[in-house]
Amino acid sequence: MVEVPGDVKKDVQVAGHGTSALLKSLEAFLGGLESESPTGSPLAIAKAIASGISSAAEAGVTFLAPTNPIKNEVVSIISDVTAGASVAAALMFSGPAQSKFGAVGSAFKGLASNDGRATGAIVDAVLVLPALFVTGWHLYELSQLKAEASNRTADILGEVAKLASYVARVSYAVAVNDQEETSKQVFVFILIGSNLAVSAVQTAQTSRIAKEKPEEAQIEDKQEA
Repeated sequence: MVEVPGDVKKDVQVAGHGTSALLKSLEAFLGGLESESPTGSPLAIAKAIASGISSAAEAGVTFLAPTNPIKNEVVSIISDVTAGASVAAALMFSGPAQSKFGAVGSAFKGLASNDGRATGAIVDAVLVLPALFVTGWHLYELSQLKAEASNRTADILGEVAKLASYVARVSYAVAVNDQEETSKQVFVFILIGSNLAVSAVQTAQTSRIAKEKPEEAQIEDKQEA
C-alpha cells in the first residue's frame, strides 16, 4: 500500500468517494434498464463502465488514502480476495462475454441457467456473503474507536454504503434470473433504490470528509481547550 502525503490525502478521499457517488446514481438507472433488456444489450457495457470506474475510485481511496483500515490481518486478506474476485467476475461476465458463460444446467427451476449474465449475477451475489462478513467486522472495529477519532463517522458511512450495495447486487441477481415479470419488477425497483441509497450515503460520506479537520488541527484545538 502506497499512501499519498497527508496534505493531499483529504483531496484524494473527496475526489474518490465523490466520483463513486456520482457514478452510482448513474448506475442505478443503467442497472435497472439493463436488467430489463436482453442479455448482451449495449446497456451492459455502459453499466459495466460506470460500475468499473465507481469501484476503481473507491479502490483508489483504499489504496492511496486509507483511514481506519481493517486491523485484523485475516479479515483484511479476505477483504482483498473477495474484492479481487468481484472485479474478476464483473469483467468475465460483462458485455459481449455474457453469452459465452451460461451454465449448462441448474438445479433451481426458474433460473436463467443458460444466460451468462444471470450466471455472473449469481456468482456476484454469492460473493456478497464474505463481503458482508468483512463489513460487519470493520463496523465492529470502528465501534471500538473513540467518537472523536479521525474519519470514524465517514468510515462508518462508507460501510453502510457497502451494505446498501450488497442489497443491490442480490436484487440484480434475482431480477435477471426471475422469469416471472411481476416479481421481477419488484427486484428491479429494489435494485434502483438500493443503488441510489449507495450514492446518497457516499455523498454524505464525502461531505463529512470535506468538513473533517486534519489530525494536526484537532490536536491543536484540544491543546487550546
